[in-house]
Amino acid sequence: MKDAGKYLIPFTWMQYTTSSRDSLNQAVESYTSNGTLWGSLEDLGGNRGNGLGGPQTEKTATVRIRQLPALAAKDRLTDTRTGITYEIDSIYPDWQANETVCTVARRGVNGG
Repeated sequence: MKDAGKYLIPFTWMQYTTSSRDSLNQAVESYTSNGTLWGSLEDLGGNRGNGLGGPQTEKTATVRIRQLPALAAKDRLTDTRTGITYEIDSIYPDWQANETVCTVARRGVNGG
């Protein structure tokens, strides 16, 4: 299997769904476990900004997932070694390398 050794991190894939509405008619976000994916993680850095009425921080990274699963923006990937959860911001398939490249952020999830 070509390049199997570069995907050393098992990630739990949590697929984003909106299945219901709350009493204020806001969509209730929920996530369904969709199995384990193997990938690599490249930390890019941190950002500071204001959002939701106060200072916010986020750590961005690039995750490369082996093969081409049907990931989507807002899905989450949890590094099973550390328990850190990343939310997918953008995604693109690298057909030549047979991998999926995700730009992810750790914000407000597991100490983000």
